Amino acid sequence: MKLSEGLKTVAFAMIGAGAVTGEKARQIVDELVKKGELTVEEGKLLDSELAKKMQERAETLSESVRSITPEKVSQGVKDLIANVGRMTSEQREAIRKALDRADEEAETEEAAAEEPAEEEEAAAEEPAETEEPAAEEDEAKEPAE
Repeated sequence: MKLSEGLKTVAFAMIGAGAVTGEKARQIVDELVKKGELTVEEGKLLDSELAKKMQERAETLSESVRSITPEKVSQGVKDLIANVGRMTSEQREAIRKALDRADEEAETEEAAAEEPAEEEEAAAEEPAETEEPAAEEDEAKEPAE
């Protein structure tokens, strides 16, 4: 998986988490209205504001994801490398773990890509099955007298 694809995946996960959070917030507002702690109008207004903020956040995040380019990723990596000496040991460890995960994912993807190719090669190497003459089959089935 490319780094920019990984960032997009994270962004979409954040949008999904935001949607779940928004739904939970709506449930809380509904409960407050039922209990009489909020009026119906206050609940509708709060729900409307929540929906508007969620939409704004989703749009901002979407714009940020679209602006990720390979050049920006490369520059970010160069900046990271240049500043490794300023990082805490926890930050360097987090980077090591992230790189290890990326390596594992890349190996898994490479292995998955190789499997179909190996299966195709094996299928091409197998000789086509030929049918044996029916007479030989009949002789084998008849008991000896």
